[in-house]
Amino acid sequence: MQLLRQRTIKYSKSFGRLRVILDVNFYVNCMLAMLELHTTDHLTDLPEGFDSYLQGEFPKHAQKWEGYTHLYFPVYIRSHWYAVEVDIAKLTMFIYDPDKSCSTDDQIRADLKPMTTILPTLLKKSTLLSML
Repeated sequence: MQLLRQRTIKYSKSFGRLRVILDVNFYVNCMLAMLELHTTDHLTDLPEGFDSYLQGEFPKHAQKWEGYTHLYFPVYIRSHWYAVEVDIAKLTMFIYDPDKSCSTDDQIRADLKPMTTILPTLLKKSTLLSML
């Protein structure tokens, strides 16, 4: 993922300038935030570390989210990888699964539940939704 992020910076015309490529830790952090939400019954503020994503400070070679229209990140769960694309303008998530026999649609929905809960809060905080 780091190599892909580096290439998007170096060859921005090839990759498009409106995409943020994240790492698998982003998904893990969203899962942890979801656990916090379940234990406290509310999430008043995003857990520590999410601001680093918004500001483009993490992961290495990331971009600040402001002005971007798409987010990409990998998910690794149950010994299986798939990729997620978030189209911010359409408020839509696309899942790219290289082996559809590994997960059912219901499993993927359950796997991405943290994203459907935490990501809207994160997007509101980033002001990306108000810019569309």
